[in-house]
Amino acid sequence: MQDHSMDAAIAINQRIRNPASGIAYRLMADHDHWRITRSVPAGDSVSLSHLRGTSGPGDIPAGILAQFVAGRMDADQLPVIADGLHSLRQTLLADIAATSERLARFAADALHQYHRGRPGLRPRCALLQAAFMDASRALHDAWQTMATTWAEHFGSDDRTGLPDWMGTVWEQGLVPWDRRGALVGLTSGV
Repeated sequence: MQDHSMDAAIAINQRIRNPASGIAYRLMADHDHWRITRSVPAGDSVSLSHLRGTSGPGDIPAGILAQFVAGRMDADQLPVIADGLHSLRQTLLADIAATSERLARFAADALHQYHRGRPGLRPRCALLQAAFMDASRALHDAWQTMATTWAEHFGSDDRTGLPDWMGTVWEQGLVPWDRRGALVGLTSGV
């Protein structure tokens, strides 16, 4: 069990990067105000957006969180009233979920194409099988790296709100990569 004051000391002003998406978040806090900066590599530069808040009880409203994670914040957005460290956790979890959903959709689409074929390629051909295997492997590798990053920064004891696949990675490791495991993940509504 980790000391929560240690968690706060680690999280303040530390950049935490989602290894699967490359997007990084950093919490800056001063007295009762905080700011989370989202940075996305864009060629030779970095695209930044900010979410500002005031310390207090509550969560980031779902609409604001979705906009922030997607990189579409309104400039006139009112400050959020919530705990800064809790907001960082909530933001990272939303980013991880969005990354997982995007990769799962990509793998599910590749599986669908493998079974149905696509223009110029027959069902179950080697090219479509390779595409599905690559998409499944990408999903699996992303799960591994995101679960590892989460555990490094927040630990694996408090699993409130975490996706099921993250607990599976911690408990079973999912190593080596297993096609059957990826198929089970895709069909269970990841």
